[in-house]
Amino acid sequence: MKGKRVLMLVTNTFTHDPRVNNEARSLMKNGFHITVIGWDRTGSSKSKENINDVEVFRIPTKGAMKLLPFDIFRLPSWNRRALKLGMKLHSKEKFDIIHSNDLDTLTAGIRLKKKLKIPLIYDAHEIWGYMVRRSLPNWWANHYINKEKRQIDMADAVLTVSPPLRDYFKNITKRKITIILNAKNLKNAEYIPTKNRKLTLAYIGKLNKPRFVMQLAELMKEIPDVHCIIAGKGSPDFEKKLQKKCRGLSNVDFKGLIPIDQVIPTTKKSDLVVCMFDPNDHITKIGLPNKVFEAMVCGRPVICSKGTYSGDFVEKVGCGITADFNKKSVKREILNLQKKTGKLEELGRKGIEAAEKEYSWERQEEKLIKVYSDILKN
Repeated sequence: MKGKRVLMLVTNTFTHDPRVNNEARSLMKNGFHITVIGWDRTGSSKSKENINDVEVFRIPTKGAMKLLPFDIFRLPSWNRRALKLGMKLHSKEKFDIIHSNDLDTLTAGIRLKKKLKIPLIYDAHEIWGYMVRRSLPNWWANHYINKEKRQIDMADAVLTVSPPLRDYFKNITKRKITIILNAKNLKNAEYIPTKNRKLTLAYIGKLNKPRFVMQLAELMKEIPDVHCIIAGKGSPDFEKKLQKKCRGLSNVDFKGLIPIDQVIPTTKKSDLVVCMFDPNDHITKIGLPNKVFEAMVCGRPVICSKGTYSGDFVEKVGCGITADFNKKSVKREILNLQKKTGKLEELGRKGIEAAEKEYSWERQEEKLIKVYSDILKN
C-alpha cells in the first residue's frame, strides 16, 4: 500500500474537520499520499495549500455559484467542479482510491470512480437527510434520504461514526459498514487536575440551536460563581445572537472559532465538558460527537443529554453524567458537581482509562487501514 494516492472529498476547508484530519494523518503514517479537494464557501482561504504534507485544493464560491442564494443550491456546482478538478489532478499523478466524506460529496465521488475506474469509500459522518430536515421541508429532506439510498451501493466500502448510524445504513445497503469512532489520540494517560478556582465548563464545537449553547449562555447568568468557555462556529445570525447573550457576562469567555490544535489544550482548561444535545433532533439524538472523546483523553467528565446515544454512552463508560435538555436540570447537575470535586476526578479518571483501553484513535486507525487494505487487494 505504500505510495498509494488517496483523493479525499469534503465540503469544508479541511482546517477544522477533526475526523478528516485524523484519517488523513493516519493514512499518511501508513504510507499513503493524501490530496484533499475542499470547499472555500467564504473566499477567505487559499485555493491551494500544503498542510502537514496534505495537499489541499479548495473550490471557492465564486462566479455562477455566488449568484445562487444558499449553499444547498450551490452544491451541484461544487460537485461538478470537484469532478473537473479531480480529473485534472489525476492526469498529473494518478489516484488509487477516492474517499468521499458525507453525502454532499458522494455525487462527485461516484463520477470520479466511474471515469477513473478506481474504488470509492463512502464516509458518512451523519445522516444528511436528517440534517436537511432541521431547516427545510420534509419533502426536501426525503429527497436526500432517497438519494443516499440510490447512491450508497456505488461505494466499495462504507464508514460511519457510531452504532446507531451503522444500524441505519444497514437497512439501506448490503455493503460492509465499519464504525470509525471520532476518538482521539491519548498522549498522556496520567490524570492531571485543573487549578481552576471556579468550576469551569467548556463547550467547543458547532454553534446551533440543537446544541444547548444559547441556553448555556443564559444559564451562566444564574450561576456567576461558575466560569464557562464557549468556542466554535455557526451561522452568522446564530453567532451574532450568541455573542449578544455572552456580552457583559464576566464568567463567560466566548472565543469563536479556535484552531484545531487548540481544542485539546482548551478542553484541558475546563473541569466539565458540556455536550447537551437536543434528544428531539434526529441527528444529535443518535450521534457520538468529538466532544465526548476530547473530554475522555483530557480526563475531563462530560455532561450529556438524557435520551441521546451520547448520554447512554457516557453513563455506560462511567466518564460523565446526564441531564434533561433544559436549564433547570443542567443547573442542578452542575451545582451538584461543584460540591463534589472528588466526583469530577473519579469521572475524569474513568474517561482516561476507557480511552486507553478501548476508545483510542489508534484502534480506529487499525480499522481504517484494514478497510483500505481489503479494498486495494481486490
